[in-house]
Amino acid sequence: MTLRSSTTNVSRVSLIGCPCSVGSYVAGQDLAPAAHRSSGLGRTLAQMGLEVRDHGDTPAQVWRPDRESPRAQNVSEVVAGLELLIERIDPILASGDTMLVVGGNCLIALAVVVGLRRLGAGTPGLLYVDRHYDMNTPQSTNDGALDWMGLAHGLALPGAVDAVVAALGEPPSSSRSRWAGSA
Repeated sequence: MTLRSSTTNVSRVSLIGCPCSVGSYVAGQDLAPAAHRSSGLGRTLAQMGLEVRDHGDTPAQVWRPDRESPRAQNVSEVVAGLELLIERIDPILASGDTMLVVGGNCLIALAVVVGLRRLGAGTPGLLYVDRHYDMNTPQSTNDGALDWMGLAHGLALPGAVDAVVAALGEPPSSSRSRWAGSA
């Protein structure tokens, strides 16, 4: 069976993996890029008529307990991972390719938004599908998993970790005011 792309303007997809669980609850999400590749992601995209450019993975970052900062665990590793992913996706986006970032960690969506903003193609939108809103901060939960706090950091909500907010750059003010106004 040959699959065809349902999009009319996409002919090439640049794939990058982000094997990261460092901002999560436990290790395991870091295995997502390898699992998708081994299950035939590239082959399926090619069967859809797309040219696939696989840019490999960012270095793996595996969760570990952070007893020194239990309410915002592994901040420096999370920031380093975000900065590296942003650096890796910038040239892919500049090439004009459609980009597919594969990972299991919600924070990678924020790095993609930063890359899109840097591209200068207007204000990017984000469709965020998750089992919860990721609007927590270290002050609003005892959990400590920064992955569960992604949107709060992307919008620089009060209580967000300064180092994570700084890695993401200026938050989209219109979105921030809409979120703040709807609470």
